[in-house]
Amino acid sequence: MKALITGIDGFVGSHLTSLLLGEGTQVFGLVHDMGRVHRLQAVADRVDLVPGDVTRSEDLARVLDRVMPDEIYHLAGAAHVQGSWEMRRATYEVNFLAAVNLFEAMKAVRSRARVLVVGSSHEYGTAPSGLGEMPLSEDSPLRPLSPYAVSKVCQEMAAYQASHAEGLDIVMVRPFNHAGPGQDTSFVCADFAERVARIARGEAPPTIEVGDLAPQRDFTDVRDVVRAYRLLLARAPRGEVYNVCSGRPHSIGEVLNLLIGLAGRPIEVREARGRFRAVEIPILVGSPDKIRKAVGWTPAIPFEQTLQDIYDFHVNLHRAGV
Repeated sequence: MKALITGIDGFVGSHLTSLLLGEGTQVFGLVHDMGRVHRLQAVADRVDLVPGDVTRSEDLARVLDRVMPDEIYHLAGAAHVQGSWEMRRATYEVNFLAAVNLFEAMKAVRSRARVLVVGSSHEYGTAPSGLGEMPLSEDSPLRPLSPYAVSKVCQEMAAYQASHAEGLDIVMVRPFNHAGPGQDTSFVCADFAERVARIARGEAPPTIEVGDLAPQRDFTDVRDVVRAYRLLLARAPRGEVYNVCSGRPHSIGEVLNLLIGLAGRPIEVREARGRFRAVEIPILVGSPDKIRKAVGWTPAIPFEQTLQDIYDFHVNLHRAGV
């Protein structure tokens, strides 16, 4: 079995790589910048990395023709909701148009690979009735509120069309928030964990500035997320879309309080208006019923364990002098 992962050098890509290698899969990775593959250092001798740009269809066709993978995990893309407001065009190109490029390249080389296309819970946007529409199912309306969310809706529609009208073997997912060791500190769990760890080491004053702590999110450990991706490509019918989520909400304030508890010392929390988002979705909680029925997947790692592992990751980074 040969698998090609676009965005292999990212947070999710590195965890997926470890999972696939553990199963004996031959892993190839499409990498835009070969100088930024630090997450793959531990498995570098077991992965075949190929330079390429997902915004260039000729690059994708060249890689597909060389590798001829059985499976493609399309993880490459712009992942930051806030950043999409300042980089709107680039977000559309890397998320929506790159997926179109992939499908065109597959047709050009007659690839018969199964493809996983990764969307986002942000496609759902804000439910007007709030908790009354939770948890969100795959049939819930899509109400994208950011350029990032719009790009993911467009990507998914392109995947749906390519699967149902052109015969490509595509499975689509809408993952809700995921977290775990190695995530960039531009994401909330890693951000809080890194700042709390610095305070616990005495490197920063015992005060944390925060934005809105009220929003509630559905967090799943990244190691459970990649297991879901693997199961879906192995077993799910083509042309379907699946939530990847726990079905359980946690407020941002709860995340912070749990991490502060790991520090073992009092930390003052201060609200800072500059950390508030211009557009905030109050609650995003998904229903995992469809994926559970389709492939038997349920999250296995408790949220508290995920936060402990993220906190330990940042403590160990300091000890290693990174």
